[in-house]
Amino acid sequence: MHGEQRFVDRQGWLRNRRAVVLDERGITVERWLGPPTSIAWGDLAGARWHGAHTLELITMGSSVSLDRGVVGLSQLARAVHERVTGQAEEDAAGGALADDVARWLGGFTSAVHRPALDLHEGGLVALAGALGLGLVGSLALWWLALGYGPPSGGSTWAWIAWLLVVLLTAKLIAAVTWLSTRRLTALGPAACRVTADSERVTIHPAGGQPDSFAWHEVIGLVEWSDGCRIHLSDGRDLTMPNRPQFEPVLNALRHLARRREGFDAEHLPVPASALSPAGQRWTEAHRGLSPADAEQETLDA
Repeated sequence: MHGEQRFVDRQGWLRNRRAVVLDERGITVERWLGPPTSIAWGDLAGARWHGAHTLELITMGSSVSLDRGVVGLSQLARAVHERVTGQAEEDAAGGALADDVARWLGGFTSAVHRPALDLHEGGLVALAGALGLGLVGSLALWWLALGYGPPSGGSTWAWIAWLLVVLLTAKLIAAVTWLSTRRLTALGPAACRVTADSERVTIHPAGGQPDSFAWHEVIGLVEWSDGCRIHLSDGRDLTMPNRPQFEPVLNALRHLARRREGFDAEHLPVPASALSPAGQRWTEAHRGLSPADAEQETLDA
């Protein structure tokens, strides 16, 4: 265990940053004013040097830049490398991901996707049908059943009044039809149900057998506009809809897929004191730049 490591920011009063603390939970940026900023180790996607004295810590949705004001910046970089590498080795050996997954899920347990309730997937057709039925029904009601047809020879205002009555009635009929359709669809079988907890995910497709997998089996994720493909370590490829109600599960899958790709450390020119030993790098594979490599990249730039 590494314990707690604290790196003071000597120029932090300019950016409301007191110190950077590394512990078993992650990275905490202490502030002079306001609450601290915390990055869990599971959320850290990479780190890269910009120039010789600025280190950027990258998460899934943001980043934190640390400069020469942080005392021991190169030691901080090496400590981050060691901790992330150790976590990657623990995951590869089947280490527990339950805490990270539970945090990513944010209380999610189950959700259902029904295309007929979605205007982008079949629901738009149902809505258009309801509007058409409403207009036809309104004309049939007023013109054929009640005998109030278009006012032939009437004034403009008479036509406007007749059209307003027909359109308002059509809107009412369409609304009733649309809500009834949604109600009947909601009572029918779900197109897809996804359940998840901190250990496993189960996908229940409509009319098919459910597929289940453990979080540690996820090795990749491919997304497109309305779906995604999940690559598993046993060779299976599973698909599920990419819909808002499944966002907590998708968020966890993105984090795991990013973690499996390795800790990203772009090789930019860095000071010799900040370089890892030759033959290593800031990824799960332990490859890195030697000082000679760094000098060559500096010349190439």
